[in-house]
Amino acid sequence: MEQITSDTPSISKLLSDTRYNIDYYQREYRWERKQAEQLLNDLFSAFLESYEEGHERTAVEQYGQYFLGPIILNRRESVKDIVDGQQRITTLSLLLIALRRRIQDEEQRNTIANLVVTTKYGQRTFTLDVPERASCMEALYAEQPLDLDSQDPSVRNILDRFADVEELLDGGLEPSAFPHFADWLMYRVMLVTVVATSEADAYTIFETMNDRGLRLTAPEMLRGYLLSRIESAADRSAASDVWKQRVTDLAEIGKEEDVDAIQAWLRGRHAETASRYVSGIEPRDYERIGNEFHRWVRDVEKQRLGLHNSSDFADFIRSDFDFYVGWYARLRRAAETTTEGLETVEYIASQGFTLQYSLSLAALEVGDSEEIALRKIRAITAYIDILIHRRLWNSMRIGQTALRFPLFDLGRKVRSTKSVDQLANLLTDEIKSNELDFSPNWPFVRNRRNGNIVRRMLARLTSFLERDRPGGATYAELLTTGRNGYDVEHVLADKPERYADEYASEVEFAEERNWIGGLLLIPSSVNRSYGALAYEDKRKHYLKENWLAASLHETAYTHNPQLRRFAEIHGLNLQPHTHFGRAELKTRQELYEQIAAEVWSVDRIADEAAS
Repeated sequence: MEQITSDTPSISKLLSDTRYNIDYYQREYRWERKQAEQLLNDLFSAFLESYEEGHERTAVEQYGQYFLGPIILNRRESVKDIVDGQQRITTLSLLLIALRRRIQDEEQRNTIANLVVTTKYGQRTFTLDVPERASCMEALYAEQPLDLDSQDPSVRNILDRFADVEELLDGGLEPSAFPHFADWLMYRVMLVTVVATSEADAYTIFETMNDRGLRLTAPEMLRGYLLSRIESAADRSAASDVWKQRVTDLAEIGKEEDVDAIQAWLRGRHAETASRYVSGIEPRDYERIGNEFHRWVRDVEKQRLGLHNSSDFADFIRSDFDFYVGWYARLRRAAETTTEGLETVEYIASQGFTLQYSLSLAALEVGDSEEIALRKIRAITAYIDILIHRRLWNSMRIGQTALRFPLFDLGRKVRSTKSVDQLANLLTDEIKSNELDFSPNWPFVRNRRNGNIVRRMLARLTSFLERDRPGGATYAELLTTGRNGYDVEHVLADKPERYADEYASEVEFAEERNWIGGLLLIPSSVNRSYGALAYEDKRKHYLKENWLAASLHETAYTHNPQLRRFAEIHGLNLQPHTHFGRAELKTRQELYEQIAAEVWSVDRIADEAAS
């Protein structure tokens, strides 16, 4: 081997005044939301162990460091090739761009910009210099729109992950913490870089560090330990078969689902303590299960898990593991594909809320019948659905940093419920104690940061009206984007001059135009052809679409008497509008608030528990 060097640079040192290339055969960015969410939540948790509201930015210098893992580079003259680590570095670049958008201090914005781009002779080059990504990264950096339909899958994935990063960032931290978090990310997050000077050496190092045969995963280590405590060969073989089958099922769902399943099970059913982001506190149950559950099980096996003898260990796999991991797999499949009776699991998952799994498993008892288990899960997921959407409507965060501990505490209460009715009563009281509703005092507004959240909200409101309509659009269909999908349509076209007599300024018009009551979901192919028309000219087109759009036209009520009956049953003020201006927008906003109150009514918890 030629010379190989290593270093432990901060993010700032790693990305400053450097250009990185990615070899053509590994340029695809493959991370999904799950991987981005895990990275950001780990960063948020480490940051919050030191951060306190009111700290000066200079205090960040004393915050704890965070190790982000190794990357492997190959140095070629003025450029370095990233051999291993491009998924993390790409995601960090997206995070830096998102942070720059949220930072007000110009000097800090420039510091962040210098880690993402370099400019020489008027030419801007990105730190990750990948030609296929140039237009995409330029659009994100300059906050310009980009046509998704013309991009290859890898670039579309980058755009999707950037939307996720923005959503996770806003859901994970208060805006006042962004400057501190940006400084901490740049100067207190460290990596290990291994730099080779030949391609052959770089890939030899890569293969050595990633040889899966040299290290076991946490689930494999837990399995090995549990099986070693079973004395009977027949029992050990039976338990091993159960484990293998469940892990095989999980592998069909996705990568590392066995890790997530075991974490959700042990946190939901057995975690008693959590560190609550307090600096200097030793990791407790919740954190240890997240980082080293195989060791945690060994440490608490007798006092917490009741594992005293061989048969206990056999039952722990054949009964507990089989039951809870089996239900976790069902929930994950329901999250990916609309499943009758578990539709709410998909609704929650589409908002990126992964805490539903541990709370759902917390309510289940080994031996619950199919009926009882489903009723419990429906009650739990109804509670989560109502909670997170009421918070979103009221511009509150739903990320793990905001809800991890409240739901952890609730999970411990849920374990002690003795019946489905008792569970439903507990959850109903919890929702009522939050005192969140859909008050018109705080209009829910679409902005550049919550576009995906608003789209999902609209899909729920729209599909609620569509559920009794033959062939009505489903939630999943309404979330589809691209040429064959749906666009968010503004009922008020972006023509402020048309409404100059109703709005004092274009700024005022632009804000109210984005009230959710002024938005619809319309097929992309249709919307792009008439979106800019005056309302009086385009409302006839709405008549052909979903009932929420069609309800703006009086003919919808004569052609579809069931629409009027639906409105009467649910107490909705559905009405047509021949003209649509400021007053009509307010009326429409109140209608959407009525629909939201129905969709996320607290009564749903008892209804779901009884079904």
